[in-house]
Amino acid sequence: MACIKKRRGRWVIDFYDQHGKRRWNTLKEGATKSEANKVMQAILKQVDHGSYLPDKKIPSFEKVAEQWLKNKKIVANEEKVKVINL
Repeated sequence: MACIKKRRGRWVIDFYDQHGKRRWNTLKEGATKSEANKVMQAILKQVDHGSYLPDKKIPSFEKVAEQWLKNKKIVANEEKVKVINL
């Protein structure tokens, strides 16, 4: 169950994620209630599918790129070892 409330001049979406943890999503100042409803529907859809991730847990592009490059180097080194051992 989710609800929308106005708190300190901003719309706040109060909901529980797929793990049962209570979450709040505060919209930017100047957002309308209809925008809050749209955001709430999108969040609830993600929760229903089990794919909701809070903004803090989404990795930045920089971290994803570093991890990808690190794995790419490991694979390249393993391929060199295989070629040498043949």
